[in-house]
Amino acid sequence: MLSFQRLDVYQLSIQFMALTAGAGGILDPTEEGAGRSGKAAAARHFSIARGSAMECAAALDVCRLLNAMDEPQHARGCELLARVVAMLTKMSQ
Repeated sequence: MLSFQRLDVYQLSIQFMALTAGAGGILDPTEEGAGRSGKAAAARHFSIARGSAMECAAALDVCRLLNAMDEPQHARGCELLARVVAMLTKMSQ
């Protein structure tokens, strides 16, 4: 197991991806950056990841509007994203 795979934020993020995987291919997972060294580089990476997580909220809303997911899935996705964003906010400081 790689070190980033042990992070709670990573585990929540993959739960989010699993939840949205059945949304008709609307969300396209991309390769994650890992192995950043240095505090400043890590903080920048986490800040970028936070922005990406916030963009996922819009994609999640689009999935719901297109009926690609039901309301309970949407609510669960929003819950996961809120936790991911909160974690990444702290990690990027």
